Amino acid sequence: MPLPLKGLRVLDFTRLLPGPLCSMLLADFGAEVIKVENPRGGDPGRQTAPLKGGVSLRHLLINRGKKSLTLNLKAKEGKDVLYRLVERSDVLLEGFRPGVMARLKADYATLSGINPGLVYASLTGFGQNGPLKDVAGHDINYIGYAGVLSLTGKGEPLAPGVQIADLGGGLLMLFGVLAALFERSRTTKGRYLDISMLDASALFLAPVIAEALTLAGRPKLENMRLNGKWACYGVYPTKDGKFLTLGALESKFWERFCRLVQRLEWVPLQYEEPAQEGLKGALRALFLTKLQKDWLGLLEGEDACVGPVLEPEEALDHPQLEQRGLFIKPPASEGGLGFSLAGALGLAAQGAEHLKPAPCLGEHTAQILKEAGYEKDDIAKFQAEGVI
Repeated sequence: MPLPLKGLRVLDFTRLLPGPLCSMLLADFGAEVIKVENPRGGDPGRQTAPLKGGVSLRHLLINRGKKSLTLNLKAKEGKDVLYRLVERSDVLLEGFRPGVMARLKADYATLSGINPGLVYASLTGFGQNGPLKDVAGHDINYIGYAGVLSLTGKGEPLAPGVQIADLGGGLLMLFGVLAALFERSRTTKGRYLDISMLDASALFLAPVIAEALTLAGRPKLENMRLNGKWACYGVYPTKDGKFLTLGALESKFWERFCRLVQRLEWVPLQYEEPAQEGLKGALRALFLTKLQKDWLGLLEGEDACVGPVLEPEEALDHPQLEQRGLFIKPPASEGGLGFSLAGALGLAAQGAEHLKPAPCLGEHTAQILKEAGYEKDDIAKFQAEGVI
């Protein structure tokens, strides 16, 4: 079957992680994604560690399936190239600070005049309005403002090892683009999307905001349902220094767990608040009596909600992730990892042959300009003048 976004053209001005995640998923679904980069070094993500042979492995993982066009939008000729490309494009993604694209005369007001059907998505840290709109930030700042960071850690907030706001922002951008494309299919009109990583972070509060606001006093570490209040939901060490997750929130799962570990006397203590500290200590002591693999031999696969805390390299080899096709081996560029993340809904894994490696800087510039109607002499002139 043809991929669902085949025939869609995306101009991608985003860099680093959040926007490129969105555009990679669009490419996985079949869209033609043109990664528009500054001729002087391109996406800063190309220099992000870890490097192998001078190539950023992180950059390779989130930029597969795209074409790279170098373009200097500060030059008049660069703007002319953009305007010509916009005429035949469906989506434009950008991740600069508010006002940058307007100064370059590449904002929605300008480009929608050229193509009224253009879906234009801006992804920023704090959004296009508000007192923080022009402030620099990173993932840890956004989840701090959103109230998410206050609910992590033990004793004091702990910075997560993954980028919640960045990845959430990229996925929110993807949702917004697909929704706007559906709207356009009925109205023929495009739309401007103002997406922020702060907004995306706040969405993670949806399951817990009511609990947080109704606690006596303000929410604190380890006093909520999912961050340490109950012994039946937590992380426990094993004899070999590894860890297990216990998520037996429902009484039936807790009872099954207690039965399997032969501690039926714990069943009525599940939600007895005075018993929680003692129960946590008893669980910790119990799990420390065996190796992680031995506990998994007893509990994994049972309706007890117990699983391992895997290291990233262990996750690569786990049969469940392998069966789901979450890690695939598309054609790899030189210096690559030899595997990639499958992306959304298994589509990439089902049709990995269409996936191409992340492009070299400017790899498709000449091809894209020729398709846009530029002659060989035009392209040579652009190159000589630093337009591309």
